[in-house]
Amino acid sequence: MNPSILLLDEPLASLDPASAHEALQVFRSLADEGKTVILVEHRVEDAIETKPDRMMYMENGKIKYLGDIKNLPNEIDHKQVKLPAPWVVQRVKTLDIQVEEFNKPKVEEKSDPLVVFENVDFRYDDDLPLILENVNLKIYSGDLIAVLGPNGAGKSTLVKHAIGLLKPTKGRVLVNGKDTREMSVAQIARTLGFVFQSPTHMLYAPSVKEELEFGPKNLGYDSNEIPKFVSESLNAVNLGGFEEYPPLGLSFGQQKRTTIAAVLAMRSKILIMDEPTAGQDFANYTHFMETLCKTSEDAQSVLSANFSATLFITHDIDLAVTYSNRVLLFGDKHIVADGTPEEVLKNINLLKQYRVRPTSLLSLNVDLLPKTKRFLPAESLVQYI
Repeated sequence: MNPSILLLDEPLASLDPASAHEALQVFRSLADEGKTVILVEHRVEDAIETKPDRMMYMENGKIKYLGDIKNLPNEIDHKQVKLPAPWVVQRVKTLDIQVEEFNKPKVEEKSDPLVVFENVDFRYDDDLPLILENVNLKIYSGDLIAVLGPNGAGKSTLVKHAIGLLKPTKGRVLVNGKDTREMSVAQIARTLGFVFQSPTHMLYAPSVKEELEFGPKNLGYDSNEIPKFVSESLNAVNLGGFEEYPPLGLSFGQQKRTTIAAVLAMRSKILIMDEPTAGQDFANYTHFMETLCKTSEDAQSVLSANFSATLFITHDIDLAVTYSNRVLLFGDKHIVADGTPEEVLKNINLLKQYRVRPTSLLSLNVDLLPKTKRFLPAESLVQYI
């Protein structure tokens, strides 16, 4: 259409890091050719790499900052916006901010696996190529797994096998020791709760409250307990007060959090989330990830109270750095790396091979790993610098 002004509202959502970088290069070249490009984005570090001419920060409907991008403006709260790690470290050091101890859940040793993939192949039709090939995977109690990989690699197909929506062409998937071929999706839902990548694939009820009540009612939970499940789940995703809103009338980010809350309310043993932070601002996704993962001593832990394990597919590598205790790198139709974040994510060449681009937070963690012995959020790295 060749417009003179291009308005882009979160164009990077759900793109793998390499694809996002390529898209941003196109936007930069258009600006260099004389087009006006206005980019609204939560993936701030990626956007900054394009060297925008100006940055605008808004809060509560007001412009708080509009100007050059040289460092972190005082008007921007690093807890509200996801910023490059060096900016955050400098801000914390300058203001002498006290940082809480940061913890991750530990995997329970010598426990039986909750989910097992045994030599799984999958294709949608006999005439089509394999999507999954010889996939072997065990999920244990205490696992907090980040699944990384390029768009179209088969990550969503992988987790749909765990919840029984798809059945292997070859091999088998076991949930609590039972073959998913012998279980209904409803039976599996008692063990695995799945948050789809697109919230519109899940939402249908006239109100948020009814949306969250649907799952627990169908699983036969005590009707006296369901209001508590609904309330706790809404608070976990920072949607308290939205009970009577129509879900499909909410913003994309709010819809996404509604679907997460709906699965939390079901109290399944394993929580699986496909792109949980897509469309989320940093403050909201930090709130619900810390609530789920209990990263501080006083955080309410939905995870420790109700979930044995959590798995999330993400293109946000910093989410894996900060919250996971295990990382799966998926590509070439199978798992190419499986280990702790420190083991998998320090292999920068392997990450780039599968379109995962290192961030400033990952780079800083890799540099400081001899001192820290583990990956930490930017604020927690200050004491090691």
